[in-house]
Amino acid sequence: MVKFSIIIPAGPDRNIEVKESLKEVDYPKNKFEVIVKISYNPSKNRNDGVKEAKGDIIGFLDDDAFVDKNILKNVEI
Repeated sequence: MVKFSIIIPAGPDRNIEVKESLKEVDYPKNKFEVIVKISYNPSKNRNDGVKEAKGDIIGFLDDDAFVDKNILKNVEI
């Protein structure tokens, strides 16, 4: 069962840098999903991501963010 859905809205010409730090997240990989939606409309990307999400908790990240490896453990507390 997926607990967290992380949605990343991005423009077509953007490099999704946050994916690198998400690879290092210290949390069971089968307990979270990363959904990337690409188009020129960030609001539509977020809404489309929510429709696809399977997690109980939904979070949004910018494509150029950096996340701490304990982000999901800290949110869970």
